Amino acid sequence: MNDPRVLLSDRRVLLLIGLVAIAIVLALVSGIKLGIEFEGGTRIPLTLEKPVDANVMAEIVNTIKTRVTKFGLSQVNIRGVGDTQIYVEVPKSDSKLVEEIEKLVREEGKFKGVVDGKVVLEGADVIPGSIQTNVGTPLGDTATWDVGFSINFDAAKKFSTLVRGKANKPVYMFLDKPENAVILVRSSDIVSGTTLTVQEALEITNKVLQEDNTTTYIYVIDNWQETKEKIAGLQGNVTNVVISGSVDSQVLEDLRKMNFTLDLKEDQDMKINYENFQTGIQLNSWPGIGLLSSPTLTESVTQGSVSTSYSISGSSRSSGSNDAVTEADKETRKLKSILSGGALPVKVVVGSTTTVPAPLGAEFLRYSIVGGIAVIVAIVLIISIRYRRIGLVLPILLISLADIIILVAVIGSQAQIDLSTMAGIIAAVGVSVDAQIVLTDELLKKEKIDQGAKKRFERGFFIVMITAIVAIVAMIPLFFSGIVEVVGFATSTILGSLLGVLISRPAYGAIVEKLYAN
Repeated sequence: MNDPRVLLSDRRVLLLIGLVAIAIVLALVSGIKLGIEFEGGTRIPLTLEKPVDANVMAEIVNTIKTRVTKFGLSQVNIRGVGDTQIYVEVPKSDSKLVEEIEKLVREEGKFKGVVDGKVVLEGADVIPGSIQTNVGTPLGDTATWDVGFSINFDAAKKFSTLVRGKANKPVYMFLDKPENAVILVRSSDIVSGTTLTVQEALEITNKVLQEDNTTTYIYVIDNWQETKEKIAGLQGNVTNVVISGSVDSQVLEDLRKMNFTLDLKEDQDMKINYENFQTGIQLNSWPGIGLLSSPTLTESVTQGSVSTSYSISGSSRSSGSNDAVTEADKETRKLKSILSGGALPVKVVVGSTTTVPAPLGAEFLRYSIVGGIAVIVAIVLIISIRYRRIGLVLPILLISLADIIILVAVIGSQAQIDLSTMAGIIAAVGVSVDAQIVLTDELLKKEKIDQGAKKRFERGFFIVMITAIVAIVAMIPLFFSGIVEVVGFATSTILGSLLGVLISRPAYGAIVEKLYAN
């Protein structure tokens, strides 16, 4: 056997070590997400009436997430699978909670447009089917867009009266705006990206929250004890509190003790987005309170004339990996969703729920771990019997463990590990061992005319590569099938095959070649 230290000079081995290190860091930072099969809970499958592209799927998932989390159900996990399925998963078996979620999925939101504290437009005013979107031809890195819609005549008369003389003022477009509630924010969230002081930001937000016949308060929670005393005096007047779910647990506990219903939001949703309007700095959007857009009133619609047709227009610039047309399309989709009360772009059918008790989920996880350990033990026995060289056991085990760590970290941090995914990971380990045996046989083979370790490795790697390509091709139809029960298996199999061909098999070949092949 050669000196094992020579391995650290081989880039193939270093690449694998680096990838394992990155995977461990990713798992520690992002955590590993497990499906209800392992944690227990209830899964509500939703089936779309027709296949949709990735943008529409993301729009549907976000809309459902907004509906569900507005009642503080932040523990619900919502994810799209394929192009026709969505999973709504609740980490506990609660029949009442499941019924509430099914109801929320089917319902539409409450849209309202507010100008100077007056509701000038509501969802019921918009004529169904009248909303039309258009994205213009891009010019450079900018694309114009417009969203046209019609309202009934009574709403048109009300609108013309309420907006008269208010040119260039923003129309705050809300979807499910909190009413008779308390908004609790961090000071950093309401002044983010501006030169505003906290007091100036509070004055602006209070104006946005103003509305006839409703009372909504906003407080900064930086000094919680002081804010707590103010909120205590509101008991009886308000019942709901909108707050980030990541604030100090003591704050949430105190609010629950005061019998407030908590509407927990994501951190990014509680940050305010400002824009410089002609009338000064104003809120452009604030997802945490349902403020999704703030277009300004043009002079032509504020002169008192009555019209039943209106349009909202603007322009979008390219951003990150999205071009201007993509950004414009996203903006028109958002406005159409707001005007239609958050109605889903395609019909959704709620399927039969699947319930897994927490103890049974923990048992599934134990079985999976035991299965993984059994695979490793089998590897040790097979290698020991086949080669009678105990030194070969360690490299094969280390490569197999590296494959497991990388697959679990990548899939678990970015998606979710369910039973089918776990089965795919275990199968990938078996394929990994099979490939390593092929490489070992070739590298240790003795021939009358020895072509050298490099040639023998290339011959073995060709066999391994063909096997991986066949596996990937076989899994592609399953990956795009939309059959949620097999997508996880296909995903882990494809990733395992790519990982093997590109990283772990070359690293294993380097180990055997340098330490054992003559």
